[in-house]
Amino acid sequence: MADPEVRRVIDQRQFVVACGADELGAFARAAPANRAFLKWPVGDPMALDLVLEGAVPLALAAREQSDWRLRIGALEILERVVASDADARAGGAEQIYF
Repeated sequence: MADPEVRRVIDQRQFVVACGADELGAFARAAPANRAFLKWPVGDPMALDLVLEGAVPLALAAREQSDWRLRIGALEILERVVASDADARAGGAEQIYF
């Protein structure tokens, strides 16, 4: 997509759909650190692309069905990694390798 704002909004919607709105809301309400963490992928298009790409199934048929889910457990692990790794926090998405 040529318009970065349109791509950002579509990626944000896909993130909510992939996680499940209820599950994502519960994760955000579970701890202040979770809310702070979610500002990172939602606010950084490169980070959000990496998170979504990391969750997409490898099998073409599963990808084309577009009903895959991003498990909240994966967000919990990523939140711990980002919180404990100064390079991940300071360097932004380009410093994180999934």
